Amino acid sequence: MQRLFTLATEHNARVILSGDTGQHAAVAQGDALRLLEEHSRYSFAELNRIRRQQDEAYRAAVELAARQQPEEALARLDALGAAIEHPADDASTLQREAAAAYVETIEEGRSALLVAPTWNEIDTLTDHVRNALKARKIIGQRETHINVVDSLSWTNAQKRNVSNYQPGQVLVFHQRHGAFAKQEAVTVIESSGRTLRVQRADGCSVSVRLGEGMTQRMDVCEQRELAVAPGDRLLLQANDARHALINGQIVGVRSIEGNTITLTDGRTLPKDYRQFTHGYAITSHASQGKTVDDVFLVASSRSFAAINRQQFYVSISRGRQRCRIFTDDKDLLRDRLKKSAHRTAALELAQLTPLAEAMKKEGFDVKPLMSPEQEPVAAKASPEARTTRTIPPLRTMRYGHRFTRTLQVQIAHIVQRFRTWISRTPAQAKQVSTRQRPHISP
Repeated sequence: MQRLFTLATEHNARVILSGDTGQHAAVAQGDALRLLEEHSRYSFAELNRIRRQQDEAYRAAVELAARQQPEEALARLDALGAAIEHPADDASTLQREAAAAYVETIEEGRSALLVAPTWNEIDTLTDHVRNALKARKIIGQRETHINVVDSLSWTNAQKRNVSNYQPGQVLVFHQRHGAFAKQEAVTVIESSGRTLRVQRADGCSVSVRLGEGMTQRMDVCEQRELAVAPGDRLLLQANDARHALINGQIVGVRSIEGNTITLTDGRTLPKDYRQFTHGYAITSHASQGKTVDDVFLVASSRSFAAINRQQFYVSISRGRQRCRIFTDDKDLLRDRLKKSAHRTAALELAQLTPLAEAMKKEGFDVKPLMSPEQEPVAAKASPEARTTRTIPPLRTMRYGHRFTRTLQVQIAHIVQRFRTWISRTPAQAKQVSTRQRPHISP
């Protein structure tokens, strides 16, 4: 983001940032938009009227979730009869009812979406839905088993560690790298030292050395068989510009000949495109940007660990006409909604009271995030010259239960290193500086 702003300044260009920081953040790329919104002096225009929900009562519940009031939103949906609770020891009935509600909506000619926190629950929901659709002959009885790959969602650090790799895993290149073409998939044969031996589609094997350039251009996946029948819905999980395939798109299957899948819109999935799964039940991450008539959130105690404020907000806001929640414990679900998935940034960590006090005690001044001289011109504009709102200054962080013993030990270690460093004589300090500079980091 900083490099982008620098480039825009050099070329006198304009940068437009659009998004909703109340929804899910990027997995690895950071929270640049949220940090600008919460911790800078920039001003932002805000769309505060929700138009997706057509029912006024339903819209009011979504507005509460958008204003970071998920517990009140759940209470509002519960009052509407949209939160259905089943005993915790009857998970199969819970999932069957959610699947039945989904199928009923499809039969009525309306669009629908099942949202669940984890893939384990999604797989079970998918089985119930497909069985019901087969019984109604909405999808074909004859299935074709196709080899697909599922991303393991490794970080770059995990991908650089050769010991993480197992024979049979698949590397899919989403960008060209060396001799590997874009969209090429290779299978891991073995790992040794800092290299991998992989097999290409033509059968030849090559050794590759893992580096930053390679790990940023490929994804590590595992293989499995997926039963696909005519009439099925598929969720695409990778981009392919050659055939206009978009990650997150839900498509319908018209026919299957061999391993060639023809979609209802006339497109054909290429044989080397195998990053897809069934598209009946999906995670809230995959549901972002989608709009359907009815949305059904399945939140059982088996997957409560994956439920948080952002997941709930995204899930319930996908529908136009109706939202229904299926759970086995409303009270526990309400408690989970207090949890936020927002990550703590370095500048937020510096504002934690114990760390700030420890630094000040050692003579280090915790300065404001931005001086008045650095305040952007846009924020200095008169109220008459703009129709935007100003984001409030940095909020005081309450550490509470999040301030763990681990962090306390880290702070104590930092302070001790500061003391040791400061207590050195000038001669010792000079000697240290010629060898290496002290690295002080949490």
